[in-house]
Amino acid sequence: MEFMLINNISTGGSDLLALIVANITTINVGLIILLIDSLVILFGSIVIPETKIFYSAIVVTVGGCTTFIVTSYFKPKKTATKDK
Repeated sequence: MEFMLINNISTGGSDLLALIVANITTINVGLIILLIDSLVILFGSIVIPETKIFYSAIVVTVGGCTTFIVTSYFKPKKTATKDK
């Protein structure tokens, strides 16, 4: 997923929303994904047992941090073009 986001390709859902917001702002897409997924877990904690919320929070944190790292350090290089 991270390599798709580097090339401005989304898998849909919250990733697409995060990619749109990241293109409009200067915020890293990984942080936006982490925020959106955290909000989903927060709202889900109303009906989901504590154990599953805890494990979901771990997965979201690891996924968001991994996306942040990959998209920060492996950005595609922009090539300069000459006008003819």
